[in-house]
Amino acid sequence: MKFLQILLLLLLLLLLSTTCLLSQRSVVESVGDVFHVLLPGAAGASTLLDPNAGDAWLEYGIGGSITLGTTLAVKRLTKKRRPNGGQNAFPSGHTSASFYGATFLTRKYGWKVGVPTLLMAGYTGWSRVYAQKHDWWDVGAGAILGTAVGYLFTSTPVSDQVEVDLSVNGDGGVVHLSLMF
Repeated sequence: MKFLQILLLLLLLLLLSTTCLLSQRSVVESVGDVFHVLLPGAAGASTLLDPNAGDAWLEYGIGGSITLGTTLAVKRLTKKRRPNGGQNAFPSGHTSASFYGATFLTRKYGWKVGVPTLLMAGYTGWSRVYAQKHDWWDVGAGAILGTAVGYLFTSTPVSDQVEVDLSVNGDGGVVHLSLMF
């Protein structure tokens, strides 16, 4: 049921974001811009709409603030030029925000939600290179930043995180540790 709710939420946000598609930019760039808003928006909305989310809104807010703050600080420090001549290319803010949203959703709702959202985040990064707003270094750094913050600041349900099995017999024992990430 959670998968269906997230999917419907993503579709709703996509419909609300279609104004980007009506602009003068290429379709590739416009869809990347929509995903840039859609992924963190869906992650934030999921914290408010999911009755089992608990304090997930706080995790989302802290992680999102760290992602945005770090992205802006590094842009100001590096002052790297964009392929199209613009300023502050490194790291890609579109990509860091998209990967943060996708990672947050993956951590909270699993791989059924994670695979499509991570593909959407990857498309966002590719669209920034395609539109000559960034090179692959900018996009790669944004993806690493968003993913790292998402993993560090988003908890998963405890029952899904760690599984430990202990077996003992006359010849010795076995400890099986399984981590889900």
